[in-house]
Amino acid sequence: MKKTTIFSLALVLVAVLTLTLAFSLAFAPAGRGEIKEIIGSLPNDGRTVMYTLLLPAKANDKHGFVVINHGHGGGREEGGGLTRIAQTLAEAGYGSIRMDFAGSNQSPDPFTQNVLSLMVSDSNACLNYVLDKYPVYKDKLAILGYSMGGRVAAHILNEGTSPYKALILIAGSVDNGTDMINLFLGGEEARQALEDQAADKGYADYYTPWGSHQQLSKAWFAEMHQSDPMENLGFALPALVIYSEEDTIVPGKVARQAIARMEEAGSPVQALQLEGADHSYGFHGNHPEIFTQLQEGIVDFLDAAFEQ
Repeated sequence: MKKTTIFSLALVLVAVLTLTLAFSLAFAPAGRGEIKEIIGSLPNDGRTVMYTLLLPAKANDKHGFVVINHGHGGGREEGGGLTRIAQTLAEAGYGSIRMDFAGSNQSPDPFTQNVLSLMVSDSNACLNYVLDKYPVYKDKLAILGYSMGGRVAAHILNEGTSPYKALILIAGSVDNGTDMINLFLGGEEARQALEDQAADKGYADYYTPWGSHQQLSKAWFAEMHQSDPMENLGFALPALVIYSEEDTIVPGKVARQAIARMEEAGSPVQALQLEGADHSYGFHGNHPEIFTQLQEGIVDFLDAAFEQ
């Protein structure tokens, strides 16, 4: 008799659990789940573009999207900073893709192909891949550029054919290209010596202040001399400009000039000055309070720009 009673109770419990599970699944939020990370590569003009794609928890639903462009020689993690920004965006409901430009991080291509026009092409290839494969709101597309990635973003917008609706610059290198490389390479004389070397053998061997070796191509110098995105501004859209007066790689005056120029062109610009930040902006785990301000500023800007 006891076995029959125990067996009957077990059947009742199974029935109750089955009904409870069915009820939970029926009323569970659509598309719930964990943030999804996809690491892959795509071909573009003979190069192999390594990328990391992050999709928010509701990955099956449409969402806003951000294409993230790293700095000169940095890579798509950028000391962990861009990785954490992408995670923060996903937690806020935004997808993102970030890529390695040629010769950087896990890119299999030589640094001699790390040229502005090719970076623009690789960034656009990642955008087109996302638009083709994933559910994205095309009226909620933003492009983010850190340092040299900001120059890439500005050139993409100046083409006049991109679908982006918002711009985020973090220490955006958007000034006159000759001025930029003179400062970056240690002055006009040092830059000219490297450029002469590139003219002789196709590239110059350059060692950054951080110890990395880069082969700066003849084309890199030529395209940087021709680059002046704020002088040839051809876009007007909401923009967030993040900068620091303590940044010695991309000085604060570059950001202030960019703000003025974009406002003249009709862009509603929000400025976020981060006091005490150097060019790393807390990307490497130093100055966590600065990095927190940066992350919050980005999400607040996107929510306002896209009315989320």
